[in-house]
Amino acid sequence: YELVFSDEFEVPGRTFDDGHDPVWTAIVGAPTTNEQYNVYNKSLAYTKNGKLILETTSEDWTSPFDGSTRPYQTAMIQSWNKFCFTGGYVEIKARMPGTSSQNGLWPAFWMMGNLGRATFTGSTDKIWPFNYDQCPGKSNRRANQFGTQEINACEDAEGRGAPEIDIIETMPGTYEYDYQAKIDAGTCPPASDETLARIATRQPFVCTSVQ
Repeated sequence: YELVFSDEFEVPGRTFDDGHDPVWTAIVGAPTTNEQYNVYNKSLAYTKNGKLILETTSEDWTSPFDGSTRPYQTAMIQSWNKFCFTGGYVEIKARMPGTSSQNGLWPAFWMMGNLGRATFTGSTDKIWPFNYDQCPGKSNRRANQFGTQEINACEDAEGRGAPEIDIIETMPGTYEYDYQAKIDAGTCPPASDETLARIATRQPFVCTSVQ
């Protein structure tokens, strides 16, 4: 394989405000997905001592639009529309924050098809996480919690989407997902003991996935 891109973050004092860097952009704003309590702050992404630093603080943020507050600020950088590739190997060396029992963190390194941009829901609704080229039928619509693929293969068109590949994501904490409680409440169908064991999710966990 031929190396086509590498960033060691060796230059100190780099900032990632929109337009400051040829590859990375630190996003801003209050995300509305995944029940997040944080706001993204571009000043919390920078380089120091040969490393990329992505900070999280417990400093309150108040919306200038509606006066609502969020108790955490953090950083996310993206290469959206700046660096794209279609295949190969991807590697990262990173130190994850917090301790294994610390709740509330979800650090990750992941990729998404360029048709969608993470946290910008107008670009991802019914685009993420689709990656098939077919005309969806009624059974597809019933089975998919994200709705019908917006750019599909109906009417001789080509199906396109923005799949997600999670290289690594971690979630420390002590939470254990209780599917049996949902069965008992009548919100989910019964499942065998074998199935319950397979879908049991406990923190802390580390995973890779394709969505």
